[in-house]
Formats: sequence, structure tokens, C-alpha cells
Amino acid sequence: MKSGKLAAIDLSASFLKPSTAAWLADGTVSLVKLHDNLEIGRWVQEIKPDILGLDSPLSVPSGLNGKFGSRQCERDLLRLGIPVLMTSLLAPLTFRALDLLKQEGLKATRIVEVYPHSLREKFNLLPGLKKTENYNRIWEETNPLIPFRVKDADIQDDHCLDAVLALWMVWLIREDQYQVVGDPTEGLLYLPK
Repeated sequence: MKSGKLAAIDLSASFLKPSTAAWLADGTVSLVKLHDNLEIGRWVQEIKPDILGLDSPLSVPSGLNGKFGSRQCERDLLRLGIPVLMTSLLAPLTFRALDLLKQEGLKATRIVEVYPHSLREKFNLLPGLKKTENYNRIWEETNPLIPFRVKDADIQDDHCLDAVLALWMVWLIREDQYQVVGDPTEGLLYLPK
């Protein structure tokens, strides 16, 4: 197993609701709620992760002169049988992420787009259950599989679950256990192998 700090953020589309961030150091995960992009930028600058995974689109569709409502990576997910919301339905989240990428604290960090639901699909973690209503049941299935420790009490809602799943995906990236979908000129999405 390789070493280094890893982090992930389940970014909220709304500035009125906090985003949930998770980071891994010395085999233990910590979670924190962050409120605005400046606070997120300061947090990233403080912990200095080697890789930061964002659970959010990090680009906009570029095909057909920008007339696609989806990106190639989303169409690739559908071909793989993984359900996904298209970027056109996630405009507030996408534009918040694009604004976040401009933060000074993120400039020295490798940032990747991750999709936590892809892990639920890969490992058949109760894929039919809605995470908002059943995050505890999904966590019970997930916890024995993840390669690091998370306190059960830290999983307080579906955003904490997504932050930990996003962190697991970042861990897989570091361990070279990932695949990439999408078009490099438009945006890539990292998935488990």
C-alpha cells in the first residue's frame, strides 16, 4: 500500500448547505462539514492532499458546439450500466465546482472527478436503495469492504457516506486500481476497475 494524504469532497450544489469532506491520514478517516468555496480552499491548503477527489462534474459538455446535455463520461457510464445524472441537470453543482477549482488553495493539488455511486454498483452495495433514506444500511454493507477505518458514528447522513465512498475511489486511484471514462479534452471520470 502506498502512503500519502488523500481527500475527497461531496460537494453541495447549494451554498446554504455544507459540503462534506473526508481525508485519510495514517489509516484513519476524518470528516468535516465545510460551508463555502473559500473555506474549502483553505481546508485543502491546510491538509495538502496528494490527490483530491470531487464528487461533482468538473467540466461542461462540449460536443455538438456545446449542445449536448451530457458529457462523454456520462454517456460512457450509461453504456457500462451505471445510472448517472447528466451535467445539464446538475448545473448549479457544476458551476460551483468550476468556481472552486479557481481557489488558490487547490492549485498545487491533483484534483480528479469521482462518482461514489460507481463503487456501490461495482460492489453491489444495495444499488436499488436510495441513499438519502437508507444511508445506514448502505454503510453497514460498505464498512467491511473499505481499506481504511471510519468510525460508524461519523456517518451521520448520506453526504458523509458519499464523502467516504469518494475517498475510497481516491484510494483506488492511488493504488492504480481504477479506470477512466470520458474524453480528455472534455473531462475524465475515475471509476473502480
